[in-house]
Amino acid sequence: MILQRGLTVCGAALAALLAVEDARGFVPMLAPGDAILSIDTDVTSRSFYPGGEPPTAMFDGNSGSKYLNFGQRNSGFIVTPTTLSSIGSFIITTANDATERDPVLWEIAGTNDPITSADNSAGDLENWAIVASGTVTLPDARQTLGPVVTLPGAPAYSSYRVVFPSLKDNVAANSLQIGEFGLFSSVDGSGSSLLATSTPTLAIHRPNSESRYPGGESPNNLLDGNAGTKFLNFGRENVGVIVTPSSGAAIIGGFEITTANDFAQRDPASYRLYGTNDAVLSENNSAANGGEVWTLLSEGALSLPGARLTSSGILPVANSASYASYRIEFPTIVGPSGGFPGDSLQIGGLQLYSVPEPTGACLAALMLLVSASRRRKP
Repeated sequence: MILQRGLTVCGAALAALLAVEDARGFVPMLAPGDAILSIDTDVTSRSFYPGGEPPTAMFDGNSGSKYLNFGQRNSGFIVTPTTLSSIGSFIITTANDATERDPVLWEIAGTNDPITSADNSAGDLENWAIVASGTVTLPDARQTLGPVVTLPGAPAYSSYRVVFPSLKDNVAANSLQIGEFGLFSSVDGSGSSLLATSTPTLAIHRPNSESRYPGGESPNNLLDGNAGTKFLNFGRENVGVIVTPSSGAAIIGGFEITTANDFAQRDPASYRLYGTNDAVLSENNSAANGGEVWTLLSEGALSLPGARLTSSGILPVANSASYASYRIEFPTIVGPSGGFPGDSLQIGGLQLYSVPEPTGACLAALMLLVSASRRRKP
């Protein structure tokens, strides 16, 4: 009788506090148009190349072979020419296919340190000085010589690190590729290249956020109430979102995930949930490194339904503090199964739920009821 009278007085607020697993006590926090950002906190090197497409294939004089790195943007190489020389120019020859994989931005750094970075690493164990950076417009024609890129007045270094921060299409491209790369002491690309197949060369990928999504599968789709749309991110592991409910700060009591339309291998398999009251300065498709201080609220494994376009139900979160913004990320995905590679993370929908905070007469009644309920326990 006591709890029945309490429910009459406090309604959903009391139900939420006394039985947090009861979905009727939750209030949805997210709505279409709320500020939401895509993130990927995994910044380890993703450098990997097929055995027949190593970086030395760029120096073999054959545009039919190529260097391909599945690290995609921010991939490149470290090279140590046999002759110490300043560099005055370089020329790239396009590879045999897939124009979207061609580099657009480039950065060259130099060092006189012994090279201790490993193949397929981040290439950052040495002290590197930026030599030059810029853009290059490669022809869409395949196996074709690109323009001469001039680097006048560049100092001489014993080794050089060449990285390509952006490609022609960072969404469509699954890799970086280059047919030939010539590095010259002359400023006009004349003479012999400083590089040959015998030149010591390492493949690298500089750590950065790998967050990227197709234009029609942005994080905004998580809030549109339509499970038929989805958020897909090629960053795979440690992908997530930062969301700031327009309704204001609230105490989160649970969250709900709706599976997307295809490939259960892309479903998240674990989660971490954070809150902050700092202004969100992290940028879209970043590593959530804008300087906000995040408090870890909950983490654990996820077992989402195998059925597509299906709700997980409300997953409770034990939390008593109010936050203005929340970050949820997914450290793992279901992954390869039945030959499917698990190439991305996808979610059909996301909702956060707050616990109503009783006030005034309701709060007083709640305290009396909780006290009476405890006294009645044997």
